[in-house]
Amino acid sequence: MDTKVQDLVLINIVTVMLGCSGLFAQLIPLPAPTIICGRLIIAGICLMLPLFCMKSVRWVVEKHDLYKVVISGILLALHFILFFASIQFSSLAIGIISLYTYP
Repeated sequence: MDTKVQDLVLINIVTVMLGCSGLFAQLIPLPAPTIICGRLIIAGICLMLPLFCMKSVRWVVEKHDLYKVVISGILLALHFILFFASIQFSSLAIGIISLYTYP
C-alpha cells in the first residue's frame, strides 16, 4: 500500500477512536477520574506486556529528564479528566467539537 494512502487510513482510524472515547465518557456512569484511571491502567498493561514478553524493558528516559516526563504525564491525565468531565456535564457534540477545534 502506498505510504500516503496508509497515512490517510491511519488518520481516519485515529479520528474515529477519538470520537469513540467521548462516547464512552457519555455512556459510562462513573466519575471522570475513575474512568481515566481505568484507561491508564489498561493502557499501561497493554504497553508493558509486549516489552516484558520480548525481555527488552529498559528505561529510555534519562534520570535528569524524568521530571519532564512525570509533569507531561500529569498534564495529560488532567487533560483527559477534564475532557471526560466536560462531556459528562454537557453534550457529546459540544465535547467533540471542542476537541477538534482547539488551536
